[in-house]
Amino acid sequence: MIPKNLFLWTNQFDQPCIDICPEIKLEKCYDMTIPYGDFVPSVKDFFKIQRLDNGQPKRINVTEEVLIFLSYQLKNATTSFQQESSNEETMKILSELFWALRNCSTSPQTQNYIVEKTDISVSVVRLFECVKKQQKFVQIILQFLLNLISANRTTTETIHNRFFYYIKKFISEKIFVYECSALVYNISLFVTLCDIETLEMIFDLNDSEHQNEFMCFYLESCVSKPEFWNIYEGLKVENRLKILEIQNQMQIQNNPHSLPDCGLNILINNFLKSGETVVQAYMEDGLKAHEISLILEILSSISSREEYLSKLQNSKDILINAGVWLINVHRLGKTSDNCFTPVQKLSECDSISGDIGRHPAFGFKADLVRLIGNLCWKNTQLQDLARTAEIIPIILDCCNMDTKNPFIMQWCILAIRNLCENNPDNQKMIAGLHQNGTVSSEILEEMGINLQSDNEGHLKIVSLDSLRQ
Repeated sequence: MIPKNLFLWTNQFDQPCIDICPEIKLEKCYDMTIPYGDFVPSVKDFFKIQRLDNGQPKRINVTEEVLIFLSYQLKNATTSFQQESSNEETMKILSELFWALRNCSTSPQTQNYIVEKTDISVSVVRLFECVKKQQKFVQIILQFLLNLISANRTTTETIHNRFFYYIKKFISEKIFVYECSALVYNISLFVTLCDIETLEMIFDLNDSEHQNEFMCFYLESCVSKPEFWNIYEGLKVENRLKILEIQNQMQIQNNPHSLPDCGLNILINNFLKSGETVVQAYMEDGLKAHEISLILEILSSISSREEYLSKLQNSKDILINAGVWLINVHRLGKTSDNCFTPVQKLSECDSISGDIGRHPAFGFKADLVRLIGNLCWKNTQLQDLARTAEIIPIILDCCNMDTKNPFIMQWCILAIRNLCENNPDNQKMIAGLHQNGTVSSEILEEMGINLQSDNEGHLKIVSLDSLRQ
């Protein structure tokens, strides 16, 4: 068994820790013969995590000699496993060795020494080449690698170069997915992992029972990196939708700096390119329509933040495109019963959680009005452009309840406010409009009320019963 004087437990430092130090000469480590029956409990005992009264684990410090000893034993166990991979006793030895290495790989000094001065990584490669199924000790190896790269750029780059092939292989085979996802995310903190192959694999698993938080962390970190947006167009359209959904949620959560300039430019270009096909895409309710809808939702959201608004206001084409879309879909919704036709009956509101809520046209007009209103905020040039492009009357006409476009009335009011701020010409234009009665609202009628204007042009709410009398 392992001699008791091989390890000395101490706690002599400011940071609570456990020091494991050999008191025998190094050459004796190589000559030791340790019965398997004694080896496993000995390793368990020596490398067991101890905790403070508050539950925090003590850090295990080991000397170079201990690491060399573990490397030597690991090399022997690896050779045995290669000769007989079904040997349960050998797999237990491997599990305990990597369990010990995992527990002591918590300091930069230990991490660097393991990577640079031992043959442990060679043993790991040999073992990975033999893995044919979900074997427990491989899971512990991956946990060891995860500790080995924790907060350490140097070891992370080395582990990425040596083992990323195997990590992707395990993910593609859907084994050790949780540990591999954690490795992918932690490696991505120091190494750019924005290749299409890795992303597609993570996307495929993220919608399955293998989904975990590290996949989400990785994808969120990707959308914030310029390198990712260089390959955005090369992704499958369904995966582009997932990225846009992640980006949209990050904007809703007000996550700062989540969209780099190159990503913003790509979204703007896609928004502008879609102008000619937007109506057809929405009528077909395909993936392209969903992509356009998400891009619009993101642009309308970030247009309320000053760091993005100034960039959006630099392009008149965005306002022109949004105005043309709004004019076309508003008129189309009035001509026939289609996805842009307003829903103004309370009895139909329940369907919002069904087909209406899932359709890409849901909220489309409201997002267009929101984007137009934000673009015109304190920008006289765009305010004037909205007037000459005859967008203002359409916004006024959209100011009505519509189940398909929640809060569209509020966005219309805000847009008119921004269009008129410090702009006498826009104010004069709106003041010169003539009221031709009130707009009929089926929602108000179902509530038993209606809007009426008096002789002075003032609006008031009246009950339908009083009108019938």
